[in-house]
Amino acid sequence: PDVSIGPGTRVMRGASIGPRSRIGRDCVIGEGAVIGSPGFGFAFDGDRPPVRIPQLGGVSIGDRAEIGALSCVDSGTIDATILEEDVKTNSHVHIAHNCRIGRGSILGAAVSVSGSTVIGERCWLGPGAVVRNKVVLGPGVTVGMGAVVVKDVDAFQTVVGLPAKPTGNEVPWYLS
Repeated sequence: PDVSIGPGTRVMRGASIGPRSRIGRDCVIGEGAVIGSPGFGFAFDGDRPPVRIPQLGGVSIGDRAEIGALSCVDSGTIDATILEEDVKTNSHVHIAHNCRIGRGSILGAAVSVSGSTVIGERCWLGPGAVVRNKVVLGPGVTVGMGAVVVKDVDAFQTVVGLPAKPTGNEVPWYLS
């Protein structure tokens, strides 16, 4: 219910599109990708088992985005999880609920972005990078392969390691 898919968009074999999902024009949704499944949100109620929080916000994917095979973009809790125009993800990427991925950002294979994270425009996250929940990456940030980002990163910084730390290189990847 309440799904829209723009003209020229290709949804590959085995992909699943959940309710309240909006996919722009000329996108590619890779094989086995899951768009709009409930996010991993739970609340505690005393000594009872964790209670699932409904994820009703859906997903909004901008024009010309590409979602790699076997990737997952979770539904937002109240507002949509948003991938802006020209976002590209490789295979096995997970984008949790309530995230916003800025225009033109690229996420390498097996990147994991935890809930309520904001990634600025034209960021590059190397394969296997992990971004903690509620972290903000400014525009033009480069995250090295396998880095674990646990705090906000200023615009045009390059971070590497565990925990991720700036390298001092402030030249965006697309200008170097």
